[in-house]
Amino acid sequence: MGFDKSKAVRTAEKHLAQGKISAAIAEYRRIVEHDPKDFAALNTLGDLYVREDKKADAIRCFTAVAEHYRSQGFVLKAIAMYKKIQRLDPSALDVADKLGALYEQQGLFVEARTQYLSMADAYMRAGQRRRALDVLRRIADLDPQNAEIRLKLAQSYEHEGLRFDAAEAYTQAGANLLARGDHERALSAYTQAYGLDPLNQEALAGMVAAHCARGTPEDAAELLERAIADDSENDELRAMLVRVRLEAEDLDEAERVARELFERETHSYTTLIEVARAFINRGETNRAVALLAQAVEPALAARDEEILAALLDQALERDPDQIEALRLLVRIHTWQRDDAKLRATLERMIEAARERGLEEEVRAASDHLRRLLTEEPLQTTNNNLRHEGVSEFEATAFGAEIPASPFQDELALSDPAAIEWNGIVPTTDRFDSALGASERARREQFLLQELESVDFYLAQGYLDIARSTLEMLEQQFGPHASIAERRSRLRNAAEELAEQSFEVSAQVAVDAHVEPSMAEIEAQASVIDVAIAEDSFGSTQDRTVGSSPHEKALASSNGDHRIDSGFAALIEEFRNELGEEEPPAAPSDYETHYNLGVAYKEMDLLDEAIEEFQKAVALVSPQDGTPRYLQCCNLLGHCFMQKGMPRVAVMWFRRGLDAPGHSEDEYQALRYELGNAYEQMGDIERAIEIFSEVYGINVSYRGVAERLRRLQEQREVVK
Repeated sequence: MGFDKSKAVRTAEKHLAQGKISAAIAEYRRIVEHDPKDFAALNTLGDLYVREDKKADAIRCFTAVAEHYRSQGFVLKAIAMYKKIQRLDPSALDVADKLGALYEQQGLFVEARTQYLSMADAYMRAGQRRRALDVLRRIADLDPQNAEIRLKLAQSYEHEGLRFDAAEAYTQAGANLLARGDHERALSAYTQAYGLDPLNQEALAGMVAAHCARGTPEDAAELLERAIADDSENDELRAMLVRVRLEAEDLDEAERVARELFERETHSYTTLIEVARAFINRGETNRAVALLAQAVEPALAARDEEILAALLDQALERDPDQIEALRLLVRIHTWQRDDAKLRATLERMIEAARERGLEEEVRAASDHLRRLLTEEPLQTTNNNLRHEGVSEFEATAFGAEIPASPFQDELALSDPAAIEWNGIVPTTDRFDSALGASERARREQFLLQELESVDFYLAQGYLDIARSTLEMLEQQFGPHASIAERRSRLRNAAEELAEQSFEVSAQVAVDAHVEPSMAEIEAQASVIDVAIAEDSFGSTQDRTVGSSPHEKALASSNGDHRIDSGFAALIEEFRNELGEEEPPAAPSDYETHYNLGVAYKEMDLLDEAIEEFQKAVALVSPQDGTPRYLQCCNLLGHCFMQKGMPRVAVMWFRRGLDAPGHSEDEYQALRYELGNAYEQMGDIERAIEIFSEVYGINVSYRGVAERLRRLQEQREVVK
């Protein structure tokens, strides 16, 4: 007889109802053995192992489920499963690693940093500094524009003797500093990188760019001259030198290097074009056209004829009688087979030659034009000017024999893609500093206004709102004395409330049939919230370097390592630096936190779900015209109900009911849940009142009539 899965599930559920956990485990083991892809059963089996305190078995189950979700792209569910594992084994670095990567994938960079920092702490405690540095690099990669973090990382690599890693980090820091206009520090960072790795051409290019940006191209040129002397075969350095000479307006040297480079490599014709452009701008059209004449064939091979034509037109604007420029245009338009432009250029050439008394030029151009006008076939190919019967004009313009172009193959085969220009001098914005000052003033004003709001919340006893606002400010502004002072006041207020007897006050309210004020409910809820936050993340002291479970586990497994105080300080600097530049919330952050909260709730990770829903609700407004605020209130209420905290659930259900603009069905659902919360609190009178309201709107709603009857009977018994 085959295995009956449905029967096994029913048997397991029966055992669970009777409290027979071991028997239920046996049934679920049979289920997953016969169907290894039943991940819901595997997750349930893991939960049962947890109840039996069999952590290793539970972790094996949860890991299989987490890996399945991860491989299938269900990132949020994978995160929720790994969090379950992390609860059971906080020292598992592989879990922190996977969680960090998944958070990073979702754009939850704060959460990713938390995981990575715990790993770095652990590796540092274990004396594995190279691995700790690798983790810090991943943290730095989360914020690629943070030059300060890169510099700290570079200095640490250098201290460890890892010169190439240090050079790479210095180079990245230099790029960030250069992009924001801090040319002096950028030059310093690039110089550090080049000193550690003299073959690092990216660092050399950065030094050159920084010199040019700070107005010292002569220094950049000297730097490149020395580099070329050491690496004479490096044509890329010569191309950089051409552009630096142009930046320094030393056209003679720019021309010299460009010609030298072209002789070595004809594909470097672009440097000739750049120098020619500079000569045209300076009015030296003859020198410009001479360079363009050298560049014409490789440029045509690369389909760069439009750039050439535009420059030749500019030269002719300055010197309309430039015969050589007109000859080159004839060459280009013939290659393009553009008869209209060719005729116009020939006519222009005839006029210019007459002005200069060049009769041979006039006769040759006229002959060419006459043949073109009578539609005499010009025997050309797509890549060569040769044709049968060489005219006198062609003999004059291009040489008597007109040999086959040395670029014939390239003209036939070259890709028409545009040339990639290797510019090295970035543009800079001279208004950066002014904008920075304005932005700082705006941020300080915003902080002041928000702190005034926090003062009001503290004075009114709305501790949960005060805490949420402070968390938001810490994310945006990082460590700040004014925020820390409010944090201290918030802790003091929470401690005072905690000293009061929660049970006694609740019983008094029930006995007197009086609903506590919203201020009282929210104040008590804030105490619970603070406790949850401290339970989830540890106290401030627990979060300091050297105290994480990862560190303790690695330290015990690797022996007693002396902690490098400098390294510990580095990790703390990372933590502080990252806190100072928290990115503002993006519109997609709500969806991420909300969906992650749903995933946590499905996995019964209620504390984590509450945290995510609270983050989500802080990003929306009750008046934003969407159901998002109400959805968060509803789910927060359900989470607190599951945790046995109906008083806090009441707060969230009421907040949802106060949100305007929703349907009657949505409000009816919240009223019903509010009635459940009052009943769970033991406040029969308030439960009857709310359920009566539900009944008055819809007598058949979710069995409300029976609920009312039962509660009224219960009230009579109490009386």
